[in-house]
Amino acid sequence: MLIGREFYLRAGGCNKALVSPDQMLFLRLFRTGPGVHLKGAVGLLPDAAPGRLSSQKGRSRYESVLALYTLMTEPPGISRQHQAEAYRRAVARAYRFDRRNHGKSVSGHLWRYLESKLIVPSRPERRVYAALGAFTDDGSTERPENWKPAAIRKAS
Repeated sequence: MLIGREFYLRAGGCNKALVSPDQMLFLRLFRTGPGVHLKGAVGLLPDAAPGRLSSQKGRSRYESVLALYTLMTEPPGISRQHQAEAYRRAVARAYRFDRRNHGKSVSGHLWRYLESKLIVPSRPERRVYAALGAFTDDGSTERPENWKPAAIRKAS
């Protein structure tokens, strides 16, 4: 990702409370202004690396939904249309993950997913927060201690 320092600072930079701060940075940047699509590689990543966040599916999905929740709740906020999109994306991701990884075809995640096809609640961020429970082993919306970034663990 190539961005100017001024644009980075205006967007609010990274969020050290997230394991993968680049997810939040992308969202903040696009909230601040438009991006440019470049055809072709601008960076290289290994195909596989042991212990990478991307290999930890539940944790990775938790972090992506947490980034959406954070974007919805931090100032200056996002438009109602973008809140609806974030809500639909989060609850769909939670339902699919719960069904595929926990074998639950009927759960609260299914009901939130179906609801998202019909309406957007007045406080969609609450449903997004509830979606976090699909990705933890115990169904809790709280991030497991061992999933917290070092900056957060030291502060606790």
